[in-house]
Amino acid sequence: MAALTQELSVGARTEILDLLLRLIHNDDEDVSEACQQAARQGLWLFYAEIAAARGPDTVAYACDILKLIESDRTRLSDYGASGRFDVRPSWIGSQPSDPQAFETLCRRLRA
Repeated sequence: MAALTQELSVGARTEILDLLLRLIHNDDEDVSEACQQAARQGLWLFYAEIAAARGPDTVAYACDILKLIESDRTRLSDYGASGRFDVRPSWIGSQPSDPQAFETLCRRLRA
């Protein structure tokens, strides 16, 4: 995860995020849970990766990771509705606390 704080090519970032996703979501529940706990220590890295919007794959992987590790669903949902990044609401997993912002996001995504 520390590599994500460095200047890397989009391809390298994509590979790192793909690997992290595979580590935190795998068939071994003990390994998966341990990796999820470790990833939660760098939660901000995944939000930063989304905000940077370096590429669709990096955003998608970061969203998928956050869906698995973010315990504050309201924060994740509200961040998505804030307009700081464009993702399908289904990636977020729940409606934001501000329905107006959610509708605005949906209209923009349909356009």
